[in-house]
Amino acid sequence: MPAERRVYVVDDDEAVRDSLSVLLESKAFAVRSFASALEFLEAAPSLLTGCLIVDIRMPEMDGKDKSVVLEEYATRLVSAEAVHLREMELMAMQRAPD
Repeated sequence: MPAERRVYVVDDDEAVRDSLSVLLESKAFAVRSFASALEFLEAAPSLLTGCLIVDIRMPEMDGKDKSVVLEEYATRLVSAEAVHLREMELMAMQRAPD
């Protein structure tokens, strides 16, 4: 039996959490969402390995705070961050014809 593909969504916006959950579940991912970084961090020790999607602009912790705290879970969770706009621009420039 193949391993379950897990994704953890952390976002303070309920509509974003719900939308991402529906989208990912439609692609056969097991999704668990959290309304805050603190909620996620409380659950993290019992979570299985998975992909983590985190909103870096949430009220109680900014992206730097979260990254420091999440380092201790790095061996158990695979963290994925959204590609920054500048990185997307660079990729587009590299593909653009001269």
